[in-house]
Amino acid sequence: MSEAASRPRRDADVPRRDAAARSRRSAVASVHRELGASVRLFAVASVCRELATFVRLFAVASVRRRPAAGARAPLELVRAAPGPAFTLTFDGRDIPALPGQTVAAALWSAGATSWRSTRESARPRGLFCGIGVCFDCLVTVNDRPNQRACLVAAEPGDAVRTQEGTGHDDR
Repeated sequence: MSEAASRPRRDADVPRRDAAARSRRSAVASVHRELGASVRLFAVASVCRELATFVRLFAVASVRRRPAAGARAPLELVRAAPGPAFTLTFDGRDIPALPGQTVAAALWSAGATSWRSTRESARPRGLFCGIGVCFDCLVTVNDRPNQRACLVAAEPGDAVRTQEGTGHDDR
């Protein structure tokens, strides 16, 4: 392959159809070179002005927003106190829990990091995703196997057991 064939084609290599087309392209290119920087600068400044206006309006709207009738403001919610603690049992030992906690949160706060084993290799599993997608946190709650600990709300007196294999009595 020759050197001329391997290099990219330049504007000078492209045959011109007529002098008028060449003249138009040259005029457009020179205007773009001269005005291009100022046009781009104007466009950036315009976008910045629009963005600043939006941010200013959003800030004013968020400051003036009032909670709906009967709703509590976020500051009041931060100071909310949970109800009294209760206990649930995990493999025979009492675990403290607070209202609103899931079984996984109660077990985790008590120091338990593993509460099931895999079916084939009996490897320990516990909380992984925390949103009910992975099924690694399966436990038996009140004799109901295959409950996702990250989704089940802890209730006073719950009996939680480590799940072995499928959770059913494998005979």
